[in-house]
Amino acid sequence: MPVPLSAAAGRSMKSINWRKILICPSLVSFSVVFSKLQQPRRLGMMTTIVMVAAMVIVLCGSSSNGHVSLASAAPIGPPNLFACTTPRPPQPNCCLPVPSSRPSAFAINSSTPLRTRRALQNVLQDARYLARLNAAYTRLRRLEREAPNDPRGLEQQRKLHCAFCSEPLVYGSQYNMHGDWFFLPWHRMLLYYHERILAWATGDVSFALPFWNWDSDAAAQKALPSPYANTTSALYTARRRAAAGIQTRLQREITRDELFSGIGSVTGPDDVIGTAGNRGYLEGYGHGAVHNAVGQEQPPHRDMGDLAWAGYDPVFYAHHANVDRMWSVWRQLPGRSDPTSADFRNSRFVFYDENANAKIIAVSDVLDHATNLRYVYENVPNSWARARRGASPAVADDGVPGELPLRVRRTFQASVTVSAENPNVATAFVQSPETTPRRGVVPKLTLRNVAHSLAEPLALYVFINEPDAGANTPRAGNPRYVGARYLVAGGMSMPVSFTFPISLTLDGLNLSLSSNFTVQVVRSVEFGASRPALSIQSIDYVHDPQV
Repeated sequence: MPVPLSAAAGRSMKSINWRKILICPSLVSFSVVFSKLQQPRRLGMMTTIVMVAAMVIVLCGSSSNGHVSLASAAPIGPPNLFACTTPRPPQPNCCLPVPSSRPSAFAINSSTPLRTRRALQNVLQDARYLARLNAAYTRLRRLEREAPNDPRGLEQQRKLHCAFCSEPLVYGSQYNMHGDWFFLPWHRMLLYYHERILAWATGDVSFALPFWNWDSDAAAQKALPSPYANTTSALYTARRRAAAGIQTRLQREITRDELFSGIGSVTGPDDVIGTAGNRGYLEGYGHGAVHNAVGQEQPPHRDMGDLAWAGYDPVFYAHHANVDRMWSVWRQLPGRSDPTSADFRNSRFVFYDENANAKIIAVSDVLDHATNLRYVYENVPNSWARARRGASPAVADDGVPGELPLRVRRTFQASVTVSAENPNVATAFVQSPETTPRRGVVPKLTLRNVAHSLAEPLALYVFINEPDAGANTPRAGNPRYVGARYLVAGGMSMPVSFTFPISLTLDGLNLSLSSNFTVQVVRSVEFGASRPALSIQSIDYVHDPQV
């Protein structure tokens, strides 16, 4: 008889998604009633206001995606693998095998050799390694046929990503590993256990995943790695865009300047890693761009272009290894850190290991991957992490001398107009949220509540003061271009919001923090030009305090 994770129906109070409970409207209503009730007494209006304000500060927080949610809550997890909600067809069934016993806790195995994950371009001449990589996936595919309920088979590995990264979320809505700060650590866990399964399949405990170095300046590294294009290999799948199309798209979409602007020059973990309610730049930019570039152009965009199916393509794991590596590189830059919240670090998840045993692992277990997970990355050039001209955002000091630095976020919310001639272009006129900006400001733009079909990929391109922006407007080398954000089909519930750092863009256009300007948002028509008109609730110009 399976042993449930909790005495209740597999779901404890700690696993409830308190992060997404919207309570502030009720709190405002309560404050009005509360103040009226207290007036006949001797509490005093000022005391009432202070108490209510304290409640707001403690209980409520405005996430950078615009939704108001609990700012502090219990960590989540672990999910209950004994209680999966089977979706109705045509939704894919992504329920995982039920464990044969209660999941046990992750433990560091210091006797495991320290493994080095190597760049694919550097293993192309290593025939022995490539043969072992192919043999490992051959075994996972064979296991899928011979023992379909074995969690180590490739189809079950696909279901693992599907269950926690695509709609419907079969273990509960709190377990959505896209769109918040769990994206990076959860995928690090997934890669760790997948790597251990590959090592088991090869019989070599020192075996390590490769990474696809698509962030490289070299055009050749933006091509689909050749071992995955070999039609006789277990690394191959036919459900991809043509290889030439993958390289062309990645050369166009992923640039050093944009990687530097959105990741390399950014110091705050909330921006790069994410928060409890908003995705980080590492997820929203390069990660999504590669998924959409590799997946099929036409619906249903499988495999890589749909989060429910992406884990069935072996290149998925090399792609995510590079995302994980970029997090590691960013983390080692001066002044960078991971979120310190216990809500982040103490959240726990469940994975099957190389012995098909369920293991519970916490975010805190994976933050030091060299010590705890026993792997490091081969050193390769990271030009996006190096400072260049314009790297120091002068706007951060663009304030009145002697003024105290900004301590509280300031926001101007601009209405959005969609072009009558082109429903894929939206424009807003934004004003500085401060008439007299102060020092210590990080300027950002937030596209609030972008409506979009869950079943389709999305690419949005943002410009400043580019009145004729459209699908053919040059982006590379264009000082008015802010950046791009991507969604992969099958992911988050809609609408969704995106935030862009704009310090370097303002610098390049000689705009100060007090400047007003126009914003243009262009939706790519590559995935279909006949969709409903682009819909964005507002474009917010934000002045955030500098961390």
